[in-house]
Amino acid sequence: MRRAVLFLFLLSAVTRAVAAPPSKSGFEKLRALLGVWKGHDSQGSGVTATFRLIGDETAIMENLVRGEAGESIIRVYYVDNGTLMLTQYGTRGNQPRMKIDASRSSETEMVFRMLDVTNTAGGDGPRIRDLILSPSGKSLLTESWTVQARGVDSVETAVLARTSLGEGGAAIERMKSLLGTWKGKDQHGNRVDVTYSMVADSTAMMESLDIGGTKESMVTVYTLDGGNTVLTHYCSMGNQPRMKLDAASSSDDALMYRYVDATNVKSDRDPRMHDLTLRFRDRNHFSQEWFLRIEGKSTSAVYEFDRVIAPREQSSSW
Repeated sequence: MRRAVLFLFLLSAVTRAVAAPPSKSGFEKLRALLGVWKGHDSQGSGVTATFRLIGDETAIMENLVRGEAGESIIRVYYVDNGTLMLTQYGTRGNQPRMKIDASRSSETEMVFRMLDVTNTAGGDGPRIRDLILSPSGKSLLTESWTVQARGVDSVETAVLARTSLGEGGAAIERMKSLLGTWKGKDQHGNRVDVTYSMVADSTAMMESLDIGGTKESMVTVYTLDGGNTVLTHYCSMGNQPRMKLDAASSSDDALMYRYVDATNVKSDRDPRMHDLTLRFRDRNHFSQEWFLRIEGKSTSAVYEFDRVIAPREQSSSW
């Protein structure tokens, strides 16, 4: 009887292990950090960290700025033959290369260990030896790293909080995941295509929307106005509504833009686009919901999009 019970227990454990979904790859976990974070380090200095996709979405760059002097550290995370790596470019003049330590990492902690370093000239000058990223939910991130100098280790820490989507262009950073070409349909099954690109020396993002395969093309330009994210929609109706991000109603999964004013609109009864909501499903699916105001009443159109060409996959067990 005990052997039968033990057998059933082991069978159940194996079944659970096989059925358990695979853990999210290290690169996908880093994608969850995209955006702007602010906080303080262990010396009390202000710290800002910005994570963004680069290299046709094959790498993630972190720009860590510390203190009043604006000391900047660049870290580039990428996958090399299935292994998550990073290279750091800092003010110390050397470039440590690190590799994920899968045995020490977990669902809540990513541990990188130094693999090698360039520009040390054989000396014992300061260099970063390891890095630990510890996200807590979607809003908090702790970074700690060990600096080795003359054979002595010291640990530095930064505690960061995700900034409001209305602060410092965080919404624009979120929207950069849309760069590229998408195809989709409206709620009636009509074809809709959209392309996102950076323009004006990367100070603005342009959206080109083609509806119904009829060459009816409309352009929307997203940019910053001070600390606010705003858009101007160049509509086929011949007017140009301006909208502003409603940061209080937005989230990482949905950006909501509200009407401010418009050119070439004579009265409140004239038809015009009034609001826009962008919803992020996953890296290859998103939707737009445009709200049209006509004669004082609102109606909406929903467009569901799939990425035409998925970015090069960055898979790693860690």
